[in-house]
Amino acid sequence: MHVYCAEELFELSGNPHAALIEFNKAVDQNPGDATALQQRQVYFENQGQHEKALADGQRLIELRPDLPDGYLSQAVSHVASGEFQDAMKYSSAVIQKTPDNWFGYNLRAASRAANADFSGAMEDFNKALELSPDNAYVLSARSVLDRQMGDYQRGLADLERAVALEPQEYVFKALLADLLATCPDEQIRNAGKAAEYAKDALKLAPND
Repeated sequence: MHVYCAEELFELSGNPHAALIEFNKAVDQNPGDATALQQRQVYFENQGQHEKALADGQRLIELRPDLPDGYLSQAVSHVASGEFQDAMKYSSAVIQKTPDNWFGYNLRAASRAANADFSGAMEDFNKALELSPDNAYVLSARSVLDRQMGDYQRGLADLERAVALEPQEYVFKALLADLLATCPDEQIRNAGKAAEYAKDALKLAPND
């Protein structure tokens, strides 16, 4: 369970100015603390201040170039801004430093898929699942690529497993509803099931 720090609670409450004051205070009081920098980087990215987010990530790398944390933060920021070539570079650095880091493979897979390197992306998704077999988020991401590559059966299986693993995650149910409603393979297409999953997704996120 994630325990929110004060600055995160300010951000969640819709008071970004107060959140930034607290994030800055945390970094100033602990300039070598990777956690404080990572949290502020996420804040900057959430607020659309991409260059400031990257600056915090670079500072993380300079503080601890031996650890994957800064490279991972940079990869996340670049993915969030659609800068997939840079994301691929940093996620590859994460993998080089920690070859058993499933998140690094997942980020690089997303970057490769965005650059139309579908076979490379699939290799990375498969490796991420080898390292983290019951990871609903990787399964969901791979299902999108399955669908792009025409493997509707595995895409369906990936999403059904993701829903079983994380039944409160409405996005997985929405993706499954979409696949069942629109799949070109009539053996998979099922309007009734699609409607049920869409209904469940809306119960979990009625304002989406």
